[in-house]
Amino acid sequence: MIKIIFPVPFFFLFCFTSIFAQHQNDIDVFQNPNYQEENRLPMRASYFPFENKELAHLGDKSKSNRFLDLNGTWKFLWKEHYKYLPENFQSENFDDSNWDDFKVPANWEFNGYGTPIYVNHPFEFAVENPNPPLIENEKQPTGVYRRNFKLPETWKNQQVFLHLGAVKSAFKLYVNGEYVGMGEDSKLESEFELTDYLQSGENLITLEVRRWSDGSYLEAQDFWRISGIQRNVYLYARPQVHFYDLFVKSGLINNYRDGELSFDIELWNRTNTDQGENSVEVLLKNNNGIILYKEEKPTIGLKRKNGKTMLRFEEEIKNVNAWSAETPGVLAQLCLLLLPGVPPGEENFSFSFHWWLSPTLADLQI
Repeated sequence: MIKIIFPVPFFFLFCFTSIFAQHQNDIDVFQNPNYQEENRLPMRASYFPFENKELAHLGDKSKSNRFLDLNGTWKFLWKEHYKYLPENFQSENFDDSNWDDFKVPANWEFNGYGTPIYVNHPFEFAVENPNPPLIENEKQPTGVYRRNFKLPETWKNQQVFLHLGAVKSAFKLYVNGEYVGMGEDSKLESEFELTDYLQSGENLITLEVRRWSDGSYLEAQDFWRISGIQRNVYLYARPQVHFYDLFVKSGLINNYRDGELSFDIELWNRTNTDQGENSVEVLLKNNNGIILYKEEKPTIGLKRKNGKTMLRFEEEIKNVNAWSAETPGVLAQLCLLLLPGVPPGEENFSFSFHWWLSPTLADLQI
């Protein structure tokens, strides 16, 4: 017989660790600071990936065949506490025919669901004795949204993403009954890739939205405390190899006479194949079409399966006509081109940017 003897301090440490771990697992994900997001895409520059330069210049997403608007009427259920939600509300077979019809985007409280609250700095859910990160109010209003949509046939072999413009305060996302992810940060855009959750034809999106979360402790500001899906919701498609992010920095140097530009560009290969030899060309023109800057760099990362490439371009522009409130206007056009190497049908990676140069501001439209 083998005996194992643990020192007394070790025994208590083991017990405490086990109890603590169990307590952590019992904490609601919306009241746990270790969770701000799950499966949400990294934050990026605000843009829409149009399929050609003409549509990019027009700037109207609704004209693009990569866009599917999900604003409008959703089936909606509101409860004063999430513990009263029905089981399996995210299931494709769940009967929501008795639920209300609710417009998206909109807030709950000014549409008859809950009470709108206006305060300055206090926590409206815990005016006395707040206990962050927990929400200990006896009422924890929760809404569930369900919406069916038909996946466009033209989106075959493309990646599909969901864009949530703003959801307050926190949410969980389901597609066709499967859990996709969650997010907080109620005034930021949240995007999720849905490609692997979708099926041809009809699909179902479900969101569980909480009025309050641990993030609400950081959002106690001088404004109306209202909830729900408060900005635009849409789906968009794009090729599996694409530009993902762009960070343009523009400043003035040499006694505000010359411009200093840098472009940080991120490209993604979301396939399981080598995308071959590619390069990115940056082309900067003024309003008269004169080339101010042109450079090309290789994209080594696209040769890797599910690879990424980060590129930086830098240049000084002499004698710029700096933007000001008195003399505003578009000063130049920036084009990014992913040059040949990607498979046929995936070569449309042309983005046009209009930017306004000032000492502190670079405004972009893609």
